[in-house]
Order: sequence, then structure tokens, then C-alpha cells
Amino acid sequence: MSKSIRKNKKISKKELDDILARLIEKENFNSEEQVLDYIKNFEEYNKKFPAMSKEEADSDKLLSKAYKYKKEGRKGIELAREAIEIYPENSDAYLFLADSSKDMDEAQKLYETAARLRKNKLGKKFFKTMKGRFWQHIEARPYLFALEGVAECLFFKNEFDRAVKVLEEMLELNPYDNLEIHYMLLTALVGLDDLSKYERFIKENKYEENVFFDYTNALYHFKKYGPMIKTKLELQKAYKYNPFVPYFLFNVEDMIEEKSKPKRGTIVDDAVDYVVYAMGVWYHTEGAIEWLLDFIENIDEIS
Repeated sequence: MSKSIRKNKKISKKELDDILARLIEKENFNSEEQVLDYIKNFEEYNKKFPAMSKEEADSDKLLSKAYKYKKEGRKGIELAREAIEIYPENSDAYLFLADSSKDMDEAQKLYETAARLRKNKLGKKFFKTMKGRFWQHIEARPYLFALEGVAECLFFKNEFDRAVKVLEEMLELNPYDNLEIHYMLLTALVGLDDLSKYERFIKENKYEENVFFDYTNALYHFKKYGPMIKTKLELQKAYKYNPFVPYFLFNVEDMIEEKSKPKRGTIVDDAVDYVVYAMGVWYHTEGAIEWLLDFIENIDEIS
């Protein structure tokens, strides 16, 4: 479950002031008291957390070393485990281990532990007061990272109901969606038996033409209406936008090989990104792959 390095950087007073100014600009305040109350809450939760204990500080130092060895694998993992032995509440160390794990079930448990520990550290008041503004708080971001990991594990195990619940919580805490999890949510929603949530989500969020929306929308039409002409037109639209998706859905080994190459910002990269997430949903939907294969075999007749 490898992720890019997620080390928390310290945030300066100037950065904090800039963030606060942007947030105030977006809010609809009715009085000066509301503004002052907002500033008070913001500053309160962006103060430094209580000074670290010696154990916590030592654990944090070991984890910093672990990140230096992340690409080497075993050494970084050993250091992260040592960090946990010194300070068992180190949620970032669990996040590190989860990102390094190659076992889906193990990774999910580690992400869940990281989320629980970070939630305990932030406290109930933080969640109540800062809901909707989580990304603005550096100390809160690891909780979002951990939830993202849990959601991905559930998603790739085709547990779409549970994945949707986690992803919806993330959007409640961070509606600006800095981690762009709405793409995963969009795909997970079409994997549900009840498509009403997908329909509401699409109605509330206007999507420009892109590979995630076009192919997911084609799959939605297939689940909703079956292999009708209207459905085929939606698939044809998606195919014209990106013809590489079906190829990678049918040739997983080539998709994996392509994924290992440096990204070039091409439609091939877009197709690979989509298939990595959507392959399970397509194969999980009864008749969808056969319908797609029939479409490809008759593409000359359709074009």
C-alpha cells in the first residue's frame, strides 16, 4: 500500500495567518462576533500540542530516520516498529507501516490503528469545532491520510458500502477534498446495489468530461438500464475520450507494467489511473465485462 512520503512539515506563523485570511474570506459571517469567535477557535487549535514526553520525542526521531530509509524497505520498517515500542501511541509510525505493507488486510488494520490513535490525540472538541476545515490543521492531516488508507483497502476488497462510509466522512471533515478522494467515491458509489447515492452525488457535483466520470457513468447506465442503445452511446462517448481503458481492463499485466513507468501526463496514464481503481467495480458488476468486450469487438460498426 505504498504512498508518497507524508511527513508533516511545521507551519509558520505567516502561513497560518494566510490560511486564516483565506478561510474568513470564504465564510459567510453575519457579525463581527462570529469572526472573532472563528479566529479564537482557529488559533486555539493551531497552537502547539502539549510538549512531547521524552518517549514521544525519541519515537519521533526514530520515525524521521525511518522515512530516510523508506525506499530501502526493511530498514525503515524496523525503525518504525522500534518507534512504536518506545511510544505505542505514535500514530504516524502505524501509518508508515501501513503504507509499507504489501498485505491488504494487515494494511487495513494498521491504517485503522493510525486513525484511532490520531483521533484520540485530536480529541472530541477538535472534531466538533473544526469539522469542514481539517486540511488547514497540520496535526489533523494524518487522520485523513489514515482514513484514505482504510477506504482504499475496503475499496480494493470490493467492500464498497464500507468504503463509501469512510470516504463520506473524509468529505465532511475536508469538503475541499485536497486528497481528491471524490474519484474513488464516485467509483465506489456505482459499485453499490442501490444507485440512488450515485445519482445524488452526480447531481450535486458537476463533472467535466474526464476518464473517471465518462467510464463510470457508462457503467452506471449499464447497471441501471442494461445493454440498451442509450447505454451504448454513453460507452461510445467514454471510448472516444479515452480508448485505452478497455485495453487495460482486459490486459492487466500490461497495465501493471505501464503503471511502473514514469508518468508522462498522457491519456495512457489517465487510463491506467482509472483502471487501477475501477477494475474491481467493472469485474464485480455482472455482465459488464462481457458487454464491454462485445462493444470492442464491434467497434468498427459503431464508429
